[in-house]
Amino acid sequence: MIQQGYSEKVVQRIVTPQAKSSTEVYDGQYRVYLDWCRQEGVQHDNPTLQQVTLYLQYLFDVKKYEYSTIASHRSVLSSALKDHTDLNIGQSEILTDLLRSFRREKPPRSHCQPEWDLAFILWSLTRPPFEDIKVPGKVQLAHLAWKTLFLTLLASGSRRGEIHAIKKKSVKFAENNEYVTMTPSPEFIPKSGMRRSQALKPIKIYCLCDVLPEKEKEDRALCPVRCLKKYLETTKKARKDRKDRRLLFIPLTKKKGEVHKNTLSSWVRKLILFCYQNPSEAACELLGTRTHDIRGFAHSLTFNANVPVEDLLQAGSWKSHTVFTSHYLKDLTEIDTETLLRLGPIVAGQKIVLHSKI
Repeated sequence: MIQQGYSEKVVQRIVTPQAKSSTEVYDGQYRVYLDWCRQEGVQHDNPTLQQVTLYLQYLFDVKKYEYSTIASHRSVLSSALKDHTDLNIGQSEILTDLLRSFRREKPPRSHCQPEWDLAFILWSLTRPPFEDIKVPGKVQLAHLAWKTLFLTLLASGSRRGEIHAIKKKSVKFAENNEYVTMTPSPEFIPKSGMRRSQALKPIKIYCLCDVLPEKEKEDRALCPVRCLKKYLETTKKARKDRKDRRLLFIPLTKKKGEVHKNTLSSWVRKLILFCYQNPSEAACELLGTRTHDIRGFAHSLTFNANVPVEDLLQAGSWKSHTVFTSHYLKDLTEIDTETLLRLGPIVAGQKIVLHSKI
């Protein structure tokens, strides 16, 4: 496109409209193609259709890639070569039939997610070492950070990337503390679900404390607004005079730079794993099982540690509490109605889900 008179800056914007994480994946896939071209003596910017089929066959036979990965490589080539070749890689029936043969020979595998119990985790968060956060020094920063992130993800119904992109200055508490609003940074580009012309909408998280009597302390322990306020108060000193501490969540160590979004995923996994490795008697009673059995379940969580946090939490924007409880909650847990009644209300998908309505 530069040869056609477009500026380098314009070309860069045209070829990289995706989120940064997606661009990194596509760049890596194109490098695989360039390496293959060098090995085979193929002109990378003007291959024949026959050479493209050989490349895809190479990905299947030598690289042992899955169908979906090879299809992604095809899309990358289609995008990279469309402006300076006559090939129509994206619409080629020959390539489509080739990929279908790959799919028949090696059908996509279903990635089983570990079936952890949402109620068990929430129940555990109402007890030590995650409470009482009001007592100075009672809860370690790591446990407070894990809990705050988990409740924020659940309460917002947002993806990990959106929460990671929230800057501390965008977090605004209502005067009556009824709710808190926060907005991902304008520089953040979501992976899906938003037209690029639209501005990101503020995330609104409601407080549980105002809808509960003072005596229901366990339910108040699951209030995301309460945890957010305590987390910001606890990390205030660590943020002071640090220009690299602008995001809502910051590293647990003193290392330079902002926390990486993959670190947030590790916090969620560590929280879930910790709860299963250190179950309380009350939590065992909740599940109707033994401590040994619960700890044994932690092994499957460790084995599936590469499961994306979005898949773990099944994050989504729910239109009503009935959609949440009928579909998403059942994906996360096998608890019954009686257990939910004992658990109490929670904040999920930017709504308060009251037990009296379930």
